[in-house]
Amino acid sequence: MRYRSLLFVIVLIASISSSPVSAQYNFNYSFIGAQTGKVISYANYQGKPLLIDAFATYCEPCKVEVLHIKEVYHQLGDKVNVLTISTDPSTDSLTKIMKFRNQFEATWTFGLDSNYTLHDKFNVTTLPSLLLFNQNGTLVKMWEDVTSVSTIYAELHNQFGMVVPVSQQRSDLTITLERLLASTPFQVTFVVTTLLVIYIIISNLVNKKEEIE
Repeated sequence: MRYRSLLFVIVLIASISSSPVSAQYNFNYSFIGAQTGKVISYANYQGKPLLIDAFATYCEPCKVEVLHIKEVYHQLGDKVNVLTISTDPSTDSLTKIMKFRNQFEATWTFGLDSNYTLHDKFNVTTLPSLLLFNQNGTLVKMWEDVTSVSTIYAELHNQFGMVVPVSQQRSDLTITLERLLASTPFQVTFVVTTLLVIYIIISNLVNKKEEIE
């Protein structure tokens, strides 16, 4: 009788351990949504790959990274879930995060990692960092520092078979220049600098003419 009970326990454990991974979502944590101020579970995003952009509003390289994320979201937002999460609740607030989101005209979800989940569970110590999870919530890739759009595309293709036609792919330089040219401070600086150069050229020409005379 004792051996039968032991055998039953062994079979039960084996059946549980052999259950398909797809029946579970491993990333059972949460964050605060910047748009709503409510707690959101990462498990809400199961069923699709999840790309998390870990950032902080004061981080300058993060501004470049969010442009890359915007491009990926534009091309593959229907196939992969995208989140941009601030991992520094000591300095960031929902108001700051929303201001950052609006500045870049982002349309995906932003949030605050108020419990340091990403920092503690996945050792996110560099900003920006990108974390890529599969449909079951398992981390499959992590990048530190600014990651190129082409690198993200390549990994999404290798992991999930996602493809962006070459004709639709834009380089990081093109994306950055487009953002720069659309920036009001840059436009003002460009106009002022151009006028200053024209003034200097005209002044030099006038001075040379006076010297000749």
